[in-house]
Amino acid sequence: MASIRKILPPQPHYLTGYTGFVPGLKFHCGETYGRLTNTLFLDQRIKRSKKLVLLELGKPHEEWVSKEDKEALQNRCHDNKECRYTEDMVIGYTGHVPQYRFQDGHK
Repeated sequence: MASIRKILPPQPHYLTGYTGFVPGLKFHCGETYGRLTNTLFLDQRIKRSKKLVLLELGKPHEEWVSKEDKEALQNRCHDNKECRYTEDMVIGYTGHVPQYRFQDGHK
């Protein structure tokens, strides 16, 4: 049986001393959590250490949605008036809106 250490990420796999605070997070909306926190951590107006620990984000959304996927969505939604899938959907978004209660299952 393989050792558990072989499947775990190399240590340290976290930011040492990081407690989860993201300056300015509560004043922004409209982006995914990962993209927004990366933007805020790289903001030049915020004082921080000279040593960056973040990696560059990958390609923007427009570049990683393949042409075939766009065509498949357009073909699927061409005749369907209630098509809910679009190419600019936020991956992982479940529809939760904070402070919007008692609306589950209503159209």
